[in-house]
Amino acid sequence: MKVLFLIQGEGNGHLTQAISLFQLLSEEGHEITGAMIGSLNGTKKPAFFTESIDCPVYTFKSIGLSYSGQGKLTVRKTLAHLITTIPDISTSLQQIHGVVSQTQPDLIINFYEVCGGLYNLFFQNQVPVCCIGHQYLLDHPNFRLPDKKFLHRLGIRLLTKSTAIGAAGTFALSFSDAYRSTGRLTVVPPLLRREFTGLRPEKGNHILVYLTQPRLAREIEKWHRRHPTTTLHCFCNNPLLKNTHQVGDHLYFHPNDTATFRRLLQTCRGFVSTAGFESVCEAMLLDKPVMIVPVPNHYEQACNALDAVLHRIGITSDRFNLDLLLKYLPHHHPRSAQARIWCAKTKELLIRPLEQIAGHTAAAEPALI
Repeated sequence: MKVLFLIQGEGNGHLTQAISLFQLLSEEGHEITGAMIGSLNGTKKPAFFTESIDCPVYTFKSIGLSYSGQGKLTVRKTLAHLITTIPDISTSLQQIHGVVSQTQPDLIINFYEVCGGLYNLFFQNQVPVCCIGHQYLLDHPNFRLPDKKFLHRLGIRLLTKSTAIGAAGTFALSFSDAYRSTGRLTVVPPLLRREFTGLRPEKGNHILVYLTQPRLAREIEKWHRRHPTTTLHCFCNNPLLKNTHQVGDHLYFHPNDTATFRRLLQTCRGFVSTAGFESVCEAMLLDKPVMIVPVPNHYEQACNALDAVLHRIGITSDRFNLDLLLKYLPHHHPRSAQARIWCAKTKELLIRPLEQIAGHTAAAEPALI
């Protein structure tokens, strides 16, 4: 089976999911013919991604979220940027069509990239497309959504549906098997890199922090000034940070580096995150207590935070008051045993259906000649 990846590249979550699926498909003998990354500037090609997969990597311009100077998601700026990128989107769809024509995949896997849905809509694509992402769980009838913010809820649902236009299969990544598959929505385990699934937890004295927005780092510094003896290691997704930056004796800001992050997660006392799905799953697998602080106005992250609390993975807060995490540590109940059982079903629930979708299509083609 030949597979082409389309990946929404804003942030690192969907990129790490693609790495994990690359590993799983390669183990099964399948070929990934290419990975196409969509981003605001159209050039994002992170080293941690290109070093983890062995296939051509292409980039193209796509839509993304816009943030204020305080790190808050800004709906107005996001919509304004969407309007200005329409000509770029047209060019991106042509790029995708060119790569599809060149590589002739049996299956396209779309990691929440809106251009994947638009490609199906405007190019009468005949290659089956399967969509993978935790966002698709928002359409599950039993998924609990945060109260209020009707427009934010409507916006994320419209975006999610637009990524899955014409999809042959939609797979929702979930913390657990609490949600049963329904209709065309298949609930599957999280896609975690084998570098993490093979780890076992160790005890250390530091707290690990992962921020999707570099601007939020000032909140961490503010808390640390009141607690200067608490050791914090922070990753803030800052492309300008090339080396570890130390503030005082116990606060460290690290550039993106999978090996360093993995080691610090394995040994931390607790984990603080801006509701990134994959990093929370990795912490859950290592029995690490989690505190989730969603980016302000980011409805999807608010959904992730609520779901994580309902799964008893950790706690949530609207600000970086790490005192709350320190109080929670003695009361945390590990969930790694259940999580590993759930993750062991990935091949059964995800890989086999993907093969079946591609296989049915290949078998049907001769009848059309």
